[in-house]
Amino acid sequence: MRLNLSRLRSLFIALIFGYSLGLLTISWHSGLSCEKCVCNGIDSQRFSLPLAHVKNKGSPSKPKKSPPPERGVPEVEPDSEEAVKQYLFPEIYGKREAAVLGTPNVLKEEYRPKQSLLVGIMTQQNYLVTRAKTLYDTWGKEVDKIVFFVGEDCNVSAEVMHLPIIKLPGIPDQVYPPLKKAFAVLEYMADHFIDQFHWFIRGDDDMYARGKALQSLLMKFDSEQVSSIGRPGVGADWDMNRLQLLSHEIYCMGGPAMIFSNAAMRAIRPYLGSCLKAIFRHDELTGTLWHDDDVEIGRCLSRMLDVQCSNSLEAMHVFFYDYEQEALNPNSLWGLPQFQDAITVHPVKHEDSMRSIHHFYKTLEFEQGYERLTQLSEEVNRVCQSLPMHLLPPFYAANCHRQIHTEDVTSFLTTPYITAMEHLPSIANPTNQFDLAPWSYFDYKTVYTANGFSPSHAVFQTLNSEIRHLLKLIERHVQQHSDRRLKVSEFMGGYTRFSPQHGREYIVKMKFTDPADPKLPPQFKRFKVLRPLSPEMMTIEENYWGVSDSVNVVIPVARVDDNLKGFMEAYSESAAQSVERINLYPVVFGSSMAKEVQAVLDGYLTDSSSVHMVVAEGSYKWMEAVERGMKELKDGSQLVFITSTKTRISRKFFHSCRSNTVLSKKVFFPIPFVSFKANGKPTSFASWDGFWKHYSFNYLCITKADYVAIGGYHAATAVGSLLVRAVDYKLEVIQAPEPSLVVVHSGARTCKGLERKYEEKCEAIESNYKQAGPELTSYLSDVYAAEGSPLLYW
Repeated sequence: MRLNLSRLRSLFIALIFGYSLGLLTISWHSGLSCEKCVCNGIDSQRFSLPLAHVKNKGSPSKPKKSPPPERGVPEVEPDSEEAVKQYLFPEIYGKREAAVLGTPNVLKEEYRPKQSLLVGIMTQQNYLVTRAKTLYDTWGKEVDKIVFFVGEDCNVSAEVMHLPIIKLPGIPDQVYPPLKKAFAVLEYMADHFIDQFHWFIRGDDDMYARGKALQSLLMKFDSEQVSSIGRPGVGADWDMNRLQLLSHEIYCMGGPAMIFSNAAMRAIRPYLGSCLKAIFRHDELTGTLWHDDDVEIGRCLSRMLDVQCSNSLEAMHVFFYDYEQEALNPNSLWGLPQFQDAITVHPVKHEDSMRSIHHFYKTLEFEQGYERLTQLSEEVNRVCQSLPMHLLPPFYAANCHRQIHTEDVTSFLTTPYITAMEHLPSIANPTNQFDLAPWSYFDYKTVYTANGFSPSHAVFQTLNSEIRHLLKLIERHVQQHSDRRLKVSEFMGGYTRFSPQHGREYIVKMKFTDPADPKLPPQFKRFKVLRPLSPEMMTIEENYWGVSDSVNVVIPVARVDDNLKGFMEAYSESAAQSVERINLYPVVFGSSMAKEVQAVLDGYLTDSSSVHMVVAEGSYKWMEAVERGMKELKDGSQLVFITSTKTRISRKFFHSCRSNTVLSKKVFFPIPFVSFKANGKPTSFASWDGFWKHYSFNYLCITKADYVAIGGYHAATAVGSLLVRAVDYKLEVIQAPEPSLVVVHSGARTCKGLERKYEEKCEAIESNYKQAGPELTSYLSDVYAAEGSPLLYW
């Protein structure tokens, strides 16, 4: 009994002590200041949304108990009228001061917004003054941040001290392949910049990147996803044993750029050291000494994170890489649609090439901005004309209801003016044939390019808008300088070329008619337009059809064969439809050959008055035949087209020949399309149908006087070609693809007439449309060579 009383006494004392302690705690809480109970000035019980996004580092986010209400603020139900008043009129309840005091003046480091892109360029001492400096002066300043990584033993000269250069501790500078340096670059970026950027690029010093376009592309993706983006690579077939990649593994090629998301950099950082050690351990065991840094980084991502490089057709186009050129030549790329859409370009090993490519893309941006200004001008004009004047501010009302033209809006960019043809500078004043800027032929739908991967491609949007704008300017100019209200009735095609130093140049052929009097004959005009970044210059070449209204075709004939018959079939049809007067000068050797050739001509031509057979003595020589045919022309102003029996001429070609040839001024070297089809009629100007014969200068349109002045073929043999002689003679050379001139490939034959053992395979190849070009030609060439039938190339 005494024991129980003792226990009760102890329990009572504990209860009294606990009650007292509770009162002290409540009293201490009631003395806290108001702002301690409010997070950022917002009552967390009613407005907990911001708190849901705040996570403390090192501990998971947990729901917290609501703090007691502020002093002076009555406790009310959240859905009551009083609660609504508190929300709308916080100053009544003393909450304004709490809100101000609770707002931080400076964001914490983890809440500061990240920049978009960090570019880490891997270079070395030998290229700092050349590649690295040029890269930084061109596109390097367009990205958020760029740094150049070199080895610890690199000597940085005073000339490049302004570059953001980082020396990697313990890494040699000039060691190839730079495997350690590549991994050290990723480690450095992850250790020092991981909290500052969304995306990271590891690139080479021979890479060009369109900074703004690259950042815009990456912002479309989530940097919190583990991603590796770039041009996908799997290794060449002959190199698979060395690379030892799994069948599903795809790495990002280091040249065009390796791009990593922030999440990917965080995830791969702990494994970089072990991946590198595994490579060196493998070398010790196998004696292997050669590794590709991009392959090993891709292997590390694949084996440790199961992440592969982006594998899509878009990535192949966006990250441009020319395998065939060790040092990329920009002059061979200007007309390629895939080059114009590219965001990174590799390899660019020369400083001048880097500057040329940078100028090209800046000009392209200018053209796109010009197009946008044109659209805005038209929209402003349309809306302005429909508004009453009293609804506009005085300044806009005074200028609204006059006619607004595109050139008015863009006068600060370009100032159009008219000049004479002889004063319009060409964008290329070549000193040799290699300085010639290449031309491309275009119509409304297609661009024909001789120096591209594909013989033709669709007109891209920027060029299409540019053509429409040029036609409007030209039509307006013609109307202002003519008594008749002429309208464009037909766009007859044209030529275009681009030079980064001068801009884009056009030659446009157009047909005009008068809607008020349809009986009047149409007018054919030719315009030349130069659109540099400085003033736009437009001129009209008055003699659209040239000095002569006839074309004299000189064609050496070696034998009577299918080539001659095919030529005559196409020639007879095109000459009959042409508005020009066409004269044919076939040159043969020996009277017996002349009779055979004449018999073929009579079978295709009903009127032989335009045929002038030239019979030479001796054995057949192509150069002698051309010289002999030129002697038959007496007038120096006569226009001559020199060709061969393998050509197939369409009617439109004679227009091109006349419009591009002017006495003492211009000579035209048409680039024919070599067709794999035996009939010389390509179904499309695609790679499986043939190719442009841009390396041959034996097809040309020239006046007799100019041919004599440059010395003819005899003088050309000393310097290489007539094109070189024309350049030396200061003639303007137009060399461009000509779809209306087709050459039958020397090996283009049909399956008919083959032995049975060849015919079956031949027909199988021919049945496949896309293979019926180069593969069929190659097969037939082998067959005819095996059977002793020589293939003649001209």
